[in-house]
Amino acid sequence: MESFLEKRVFPHPVRDQIMQILQSRGPTCDGIVRNFARRVAYLAAVGRSPELGPHVATVLRDVTDSPREYRARLWLAGITLSEDVVHVSDSLSFRRATRQDLQKRVRVEGVPSGPPDWQGRILFSCIAECKVVTPRPAELQTHVDRLITALRLFRLGSVSAARCDFQADSFSMFSNWRIGSPQRVTRLAYTMSADDGPRLLQATQSLMPLLPSAFQFPAIKPSFLSTALAWYSESLMAAGPVEGAVAWAVACLEALFLGDNPTTEISYRLTQRVIALLRCFGCAPLDVKQVVKAAYDVRSKHVHGATPKKPLSREKLGALHRNIAEYARVSCLVWTQLLTERKRNEVLATLEEALIDDASNKRLQQWCAKVDFAGKR
Repeated sequence: MESFLEKRVFPHPVRDQIMQILQSRGPTCDGIVRNFARRVAYLAAVGRSPELGPHVATVLRDVTDSPREYRARLWLAGITLSEDVVHVSDSLSFRRATRQDLQKRVRVEGVPSGPPDWQGRILFSCIAECKVVTPRPAELQTHVDRLITALRLFRLGSVSAARCDFQADSFSMFSNWRIGSPQRVTRLAYTMSADDGPRLLQATQSLMPLLPSAFQFPAIKPSFLSTALAWYSESLMAAGPVEGAVAWAVACLEALFLGDNPTTEISYRLTQRVIALLRCFGCAPLDVKQVVKAAYDVRSKHVHGATPKKPLSREKLGALHRNIAEYARVSCLVWTQLLTERKRNEVLATLEEALIDDASNKRLQQWCAKVDFAGKR
């Protein structure tokens, strides 16, 4: 095939004219034109008359950076399905794996195999399929990153993508590829059903534009919210003892609620502010106080390397982690939406006074009434 291109296609004067036109668009155009010629030459060689119209339209879209439809397949952990398919929208759905999916991932002994056909063992519980119209692959990665974060916030679950497959009708080498991620610990999972589709659609449409992403371009500066979301994710998926997961969840709350950097009574102020916010969403203040206090104690001993005199049982420690991680999840949801209308210091000042001042509490209640997806289901 390469010799055919070298002898018949590349010497042709029309090719030189095309390359002169495309030269100003960067070095990737040469690869695009090469792949276009290779595709047409192959179809002709096997006796199939190539329909040039669609191929020409594709190559023109490639060289002009026009939007194209990407199809992404995400091999997810942290979500199980109560039925074979959960349809969210025309551009997003979840499904159980089929025999064909699993057969594609089987390595046959004695047959040479390398990237991208085999990546090793993949642990997953369902497959998400989405469509995104965008001119650049980086924007697709941003979309997927935000989608996974939104799924972690939708309910409490260690949602991660062990593998992502991307495909588009394109001759660019950057439009069809697959990537893998380090296998994370799936501490918590939730079940999704068809009834969740409409609510999940609303959540993704509302939250994803607000969420920071490491793939954004131009890159954004780290903020307290991006830090809190990262620590929340670590509390769900980081390897190590459960005490460490509890510490990550507490660190998430500290990033959200201690932005004014208090130097005294830190644990007390953290507890009071978390109570002030979460009681707006149906959480009992005394329950919040007990959980935050116990989690902060576990966090302190774990970070300082101290051994507790009366260590919690595995069951109690697991329950504590689930509760404090749920508080971190709801708090991240609330802060993400509050910041669209309120400044951070304004919210912190109101939280500080809400438990002792009726006017501050009423103001906080009004703000929180506009927050979606954070109340008890």
